[in-house]
Amino acid sequence: MEKFAGYGFNKSHSAAYALLAYQTAYLKAHYANEFMSAILTSEMGNADKVVKYITECRNMGIQILPPDANESDRDFTVVPGGIRFGLAAIKNVGSAAVDVIIAARKAQGRFTSLFDFCRKIDMRKVNKRVIEGLIKCGAFDSTGAKRSALTEVLERAMQEGTQQQKIKEAGQMTIFGNGAEGEASAVADPPLPDIPEWEDAHISKLEKEAVGFYITRHPLTPFIELMKKRSATPTEALAAIEEDREVRICGVVVQEKVATTKRGDRMAYLRIEDLTGSVEVIVFPDLYQTSAPSFSRTFRF
Repeated sequence: MEKFAGYGFNKSHSAAYALLAYQTAYLKAHYANEFMSAILTSEMGNADKVVKYITECRNMGIQILPPDANESDRDFTVVPGGIRFGLAAIKNVGSAAVDVIIAARKAQGRFTSLFDFCRKIDMRKVNKRVIEGLIKCGAFDSTGAKRSALTEVLERAMQEGTQQQKIKEAGQMTIFGNGAEGEASAVADPPLPDIPEWEDAHISKLEKEAVGFYITRHPLTPFIELMKKRSATPTEALAAIEEDREVRICGVVVQEKVATTKRGDRMAYLRIEDLTGSVEVIVFPDLYQTSAPSFSRTFRF
């Protein structure tokens, strides 16, 4: 091992790492938004790491903005005010749908409403699951509409969009339209239903479903100071703690799997998520019997 050490980490190797560390530290210090945007894009498929870097952005004072049908590109991008989520980070939104949305926006201008969106994009390549995901994560918030109202009219918007595109392809003209070329802008949007917006907790839940993590409303954010006061250990720090040491964590129960032991007792495997990542927690039968009713709570110490 001593002989190998003379080659295994030689001077050129260590010099390369030192240079790389200097370059990345310089970029993070002087081009923080661009650096963190690139980091988030590189880890887009790893939810735990994205959560960790989002927390780092918040600590650095960088605002993470939700996906926006009128602003987002494929990847995370730097925009005035912070870093904008990329459309490719949304679940069930494939690369073909992303390309269609961006191409329609560039060719026909910003989307003024959900109905306008459905009239402009190719409805053959963007299905209901894609649009539902966009609504859930707030991609249409810039139109001024409530997410609850958009969900109510989604079916109608898709039907109207498909109908208008068929008319355009056929080269027809409606009574009140300006012909095939101006049809998308000539049709007036029907009024949205006047219903209350979803509660913050429900919005957070749907954002989690759409992108795999919380964006604008993490349930633990109001309790950061309390977690510090109670000496809660962040999940990202657990790997460095020696075994058999008792720690306290605070997080959201994001996944629960109930199992039965050979003796017929019930136990559970929980996935606990905090602001830095997630960890699996085993709840053995004795604790499960007394604590199972509390698993449905959003968070607990």
